[in-house]
Amino acid sequence: MFIENEQHRFLLARWSYLMGEPIISDVEYDKLEKKMKQEYPNLPSCDRPWSFDECPVELLRQYGLGHLVCNTTMGYMAESIESLNTEADFNQVLSGLNERSRLSYKIDGWNTRASYFKGNIVKIETRGRSGNNLDMSNIHEIFPDKVPWDCRVAVTGELSIPNSKWGAYKDITGNNDQRASVRTALARNDISYLSFLAFNIFIEDEDVKVGDSYELLNSLGFKTPKFVWVNNFKELEQGIDYLSLINPGYGYLTDGLVIENSRLQRAIRLGEWQEQVMCSYVTGYEENQGMYGTFLKVKCAPIRIEGKKFTKISINNIANIVENHLEIGSPIAFSLRSAANVVLDVTETNVLQKRWAGKYEEYRKTVKLCD
Repeated sequence: MFIENEQHRFLLARWSYLMGEPIISDVEYDKLEKKMKQEYPNLPSCDRPWSFDECPVELLRQYGLGHLVCNTTMGYMAESIESLNTEADFNQVLSGLNERSRLSYKIDGWNTRASYFKGNIVKIETRGRSGNNLDMSNIHEIFPDKVPWDCRVAVTGELSIPNSKWGAYKDITGNNDQRASVRTALARNDISYLSFLAFNIFIEDEDVKVGDSYELLNSLGFKTPKFVWVNNFKELEQGIDYLSLINPGYGYLTDGLVIENSRLQRAIRLGEWQEQVMCSYVTGYEENQGMYGTFLKVKCAPIRIEGKKFTKISINNIANIVENHLEIGSPIAFSLRSAANVVLDVTETNVLQKRWAGKYEEYRKTVKLCD
């Protein structure tokens, strides 16, 4: 479904993401958010994390999304990080870097928080992208069970299926999406297939000095994402090149990098994670049986980007195919996500369909196909 009104699209995209049913891709949202902040800087949602939005009840019902109306108390669970997706933005924000900074992998999983009280683990919660907030205390065995403080402590990170276990789990479940399969593992209590990488710790006692968060987390028994230290812009560029180079052999799915120091924290989607919009046209549909029912893929004319061939895009259900006018022969655009999956780019698909309305046959001749 494409929503013409940009403010409505912005608000609904934020809320639907919080509710685990995103209506546009991460790449589209990053572009839309930047535009909204430039054109509507006084809009409340432009000045706060998406997780703090109030439920847009009337808009949800107006656009047939009433099932997403919800009174949630999990807004604090996952603050968003502003993303740098272009060389221009990257240079503008970071060219003057002159402080020791951590450059780490951004793990592509489910944001999860483990809570401790009186030194004992008391609750584990996640806000997964494919479902509502979950209390998952049953998987406590993959977390350290104690911390050395009596006050309230929260450890935040990403719950995911490591690459080394994905092949076997894919065969067992019939699933095709590694990140979304975290929910399957939770539903089936397949704890042995899950891993938690921590990246932040919050300690209520103000007298406790955290120091370097990764070092502290490691000392408590948590695993953390791989990282390198950089001190200036040149070292930052070298760090991006290095982490891009070794990313294919890293043990976890990633969707970018994170740079952080005492003054800033930004996600970086350049290097290995540079987003590219790919354009093709629909050639058919494929039905697959998954663990919890049938899911669909849209077949497209094969195109090749950086040596990779793409012929299918996961769509999930017939409603998405109908709402986005993905009939056979129509233009379709998609983006590469996490170096593993491609996702529909709703906005660019709509632009292509409008631009080539009544001229789809002519459009198909412009698409560069591969064997």
